[in-house]
Amino acid sequence: MNEHALLNIKNLITLWEKASSPFNGFFTDEQLSYVRIPNSDWPNRLWLKQQLDESALKEILEIINSSPISLSFSYWDDTESTRYKLIEYSGFEQKSAQIGMSMHLDQKFNQEQRLTFEQVYQPEQAKTWTDLYPESFKYNINPEILIKTCNQITYYTIYLDKTPIGTVLTMQTENAIGIHGLGIIPQMRKRGFAEETMAYILNKAIDNQLTYAYLQASELGKNIYLNMGFTVDFTMRNYIKQFSAI
Repeated sequence: MNEHALLNIKNLITLWEKASSPFNGFFTDEQLSYVRIPNSDWPNRLWLKQQLDESALKEILEIINSSPISLSFSYWDDTESTRYKLIEYSGFEQKSAQIGMSMHLDQKFNQEQRLTFEQVYQPEQAKTWTDLYPESFKYNINPEILIKTCNQITYYTIYLDKTPIGTVLTMQTENAIGIHGLGIIPQMRKRGFAEETMAYILNKAIDNQLTYAYLQASELGKNIYLNMGFTVDFTMRNYIKQFSAI
């Protein structure tokens, strides 16, 4: 994978580690790492630090089987690679896929002024954010994660007038901004609010003299980011264990 694919993945892993750290939920060895937090669907996953092979998959299955918290397995590779098929042959079922994308930040974006963005600091703000999030993503995040990590991870609730309509969070690593969890509630979609949110985040990153932006897009949202100037770096597939796996 290219340099920006690796830096994108580093940003994502840093986000997972920082989210789980206050809960003593980060575990690692030579072959893989995983995070898990009670009473939350996120981040709760494993990922490889070395090459995919049968030995690694065996260890992953052992950890998943023994974990008191449900874990998924995230695997990233070049978009044209077929190595992921070994995972599917080994008793895993793909539940989702995302496209890793990056962009060099060299000029500001036109930004409409319909939305406001409230940064999360207080418990009531965290509750608003975590109540909205499942409407876009169909899984839950424990509000304690936001409360305990808001000094390291930036969480915004997106407002139209005084009505909360979406969420986004950002993770800064070195000279880059990682953009995650951008979701607009279903009844407010197709009105350009995701693009306006992206313009706000990217312009703020430029003001802070950051030079790259990273994200992982769904197939549905990929074209929004391509049109803004992002390029595709890798594919990330997220797996759960099949019930029939040995």
